[in-house]
Formats: sequence, structure tokens, C-alpha cells
Amino acid sequence: MPGPMKTKVLVVGGGPGGYVAAIRAGQLGLDTVLVEADKLGGTCLIRGCIPSKALIHAADDYAALLEKVGTGKMGISISAPPKLDLAATTAWKETVVGKLNTGVKALLKKAHVKVVEGFARFTDAKTCEVETAQGVQTIVAENVILATGSVPVELPFLPFGGDVISSTEALSLTELPKKLVVVGAGYIGLELGIAFRKLGSEVTVVEALPNILPLYDAELIAPVQAWLKEHGVTGYEVNDLGTGLRMLQAGRVDFWLGSEVSARFVIRAMQGPVPRALYSYGQLELHMACHLGTPAPIVERLNAGLEQMRRDGELAAFGVR
Repeated sequence: MPGPMKTKVLVVGGGPGGYVAAIRAGQLGLDTVLVEADKLGGTCLIRGCIPSKALIHAADDYAALLEKVGTGKMGISISAPPKLDLAATTAWKETVVGKLNTGVKALLKKAHVKVVEGFARFTDAKTCEVETAQGVQTIVAENVILATGSVPVELPFLPFGGDVISSTEALSLTELPKKLVVVGAGYIGLELGIAFRKLGSEVTVVEALPNILPLYDAELIAPVQAWLKEHGVTGYEVNDLGTGLRMLQAGRVDFWLGSEVSARFVIRAMQGPVPRALYSYGQLELHMACHLGTPAPIVERLNAGLEQMRRDGELAAFGVR
């Protein structure tokens, strides 16, 4: 078992918030330790923004080639449709992610930041235990920064598992689904839905609110709606997701409005994450009482506990994505 480690600054979470804070602390000459349970880079780099943009780029290229089949448009034509190997596309996407992950490692090393791989659990405001491959590593810090990000809220009527997947699993598929349903017409759901439509899947989008992209202006929504209509993406408004959408059997979804759509996968792309800090502080069970993942009760209870930690242990820094 490794001996206790003492440090000036402890950063928990190696995403854009955590690794940037750790690098800056290191550049300022502070002894800094960063703890990360997964790959460095966080959701954006490893399983979110970057891999989704890579898939979108591949989908755009594939769609552009399809347009040239036998048309001679712009003087360019191909005699046969292009072939898609989604497993190879996913492997290429992983090389893009891998290069950026390596870059983050190099920046941390240059800033003299110690990286501990494992899952951190706090025993008090300034002490955590990290489950590493070599055993439990205790870390005692003068200052703590939590940059742990969040995890998707699991809907009780549509739990993850089997054919119900999150955006993370959708970005790692190795076979193109013939049909899929995207639950949630925010930017994440539509990014994935449009990309898979360009690759050849039949896509249905389900949204509880009256419009797609509910947080955006009508002028911005209009061209997206036009594209969806032109390319045959079916949309449904379901006023009560709890009663309106349920799994009937593997690969089959029933809509409250009376229609049935068979699909290979259901991608749950709804907003409303739970702060991952709840895991570190042993408060995860609190999220179960929140209606559809509403974070307010969690934050109130967590903040109350952390405020006591601040009084007892003078917690110097705290941040949650």
C-alpha cells in the first residue's frame, strides 16, 4: 500500500476544468496532485464534444460522397455508392481522442503536476483515499479543487441498459443501426441524430417540449427543422415522457400519441446531469429523490454538508461543473 501523500493543491477530476487548474497551479510553483479515474481530458475530450465532432465530420464526408454518385455535380461523380465501415470510423475517432489525451498528459508533466489514476473518496474536507491499481493511496491537501463533472440522470421509466444507451455508447457503436430513436431534441440529441441520419440510419426524435432546441431562438431553430424535414427525420412531441414513452420489448418503443416505432437503439440524450462530486462525498443516493434529476435538492444537501466541512476543515476551494 502506498504511503500517505501530502500536497499543496489537490485537483479531483482531469477534465477541462481540472487539468487547466492543475496546470496553472503547477506553473505558479505549487506542489499539485491531480486525481482522475478515467482518461485525462474529461467528458468533452474523451466522450463528448471531440468524439461527436469527429463522427459528424465523418458523416459529412460520407454524405458528400453519396451526393456525387452518378450525378456529375460540380463535374465530380463516382460510379458506385461509398461503403461505410462504422467500426473503422470509430477506431479513427479513437485515434483523434488518443492524440489529444496524450497532449494533456504532456502539458501536466511539463507543469510538474503529479497524476494519480483512480477513484477518489473523501474522508474529510482535505483528505481523500484513491483506489489505485497499487492499492489505496491517501492524499492530504492544503487546498482542494473539485472538478469532477457530472453523470447522466437515469430516468426511472427508461433506464440505461441493453438497447437504451447514452450519447457515450452511441459514439462507440461499431455497427450502423438501421433504425434508432433519440430521446431529447437538445443540441446533443440532434447532433447525434443528424450524424446517424447522414450515415444512413432511420432516425426518430422525441421531445417533451413543443420545439426542438428549446433553449435557442426561433431564427436558429428554423434551418435545423428544415433539414430534419428534408431528410426524413421524424419528430414527436410527448407531453409526459413518464407515461408517453416506455420499452415494450427489446428494440421497440411505444409512444403515448398512439404510434409505434421499432428501433435497434434508443439514445437517451436528455439534459440534467448529476454532479459527480456526489460520488466522492458519498451523497449519490440523494439524487434518487429528485424528480427527473432536478438538481436543487442535491445541491442544497451537498452544500450543507460541504459548509460544515469548510467550518471544520477550512476547505479552500470547491467547484462542480
